[in-house]
Amino acid sequence: LFTIFYPKGWKVLRQNGLTVFTPDVSGPVSLSLFPSIEVAGRVSAVKFLQSHLADERAKYPDLTVVRWREDAPKDPSAPSSAQAVWTHTGERKVLIRTWTIVGAQPVPSATSTVMGFVLCQARDREWRRYEPIFNRMLQSLVFARPK
Repeated sequence: LFTIFYPKGWKVLRQNGLTVFTPDVSGPVSLSLFPSIEVAGRVSAVKFLQSHLADERAKYPDLTVVRWREDAPKDPSAPSSAQAVWTHTGERKVLIRTWTIVGAQPVPSATSTVMGFVLCQARDREWRRYEPIFNRMLQSLVFARPK
């Protein structure tokens, strides 16, 4: 469903529709991409991301949202998007920074929504090193219709 360029030497892991690009499978640095999942009902990207953050906060009580951006039209049949950057202390007691982008497209003449999301994460102290790499990867991302 998509093409993307990623740095030489990075690993690509696929599982249940999720694709994860990472330089080291044991570390917290990754760009995860779930290009398409259909959910029941009319769900905006904002509501989806708020729900995701609530789930993450249950796992990581110190989760702090650093930046929030949304495009939520009043028309429920219009596409929507949301982004959030947050930090939390990971399993190894290291501060992790995460950037998530969510898009939602209601399915015409159906009661469902197609969602897609990208999640980038790295140790907070290494974020400035990886953010340009994540941006280049996202700029190269092209979605294609299945034939």
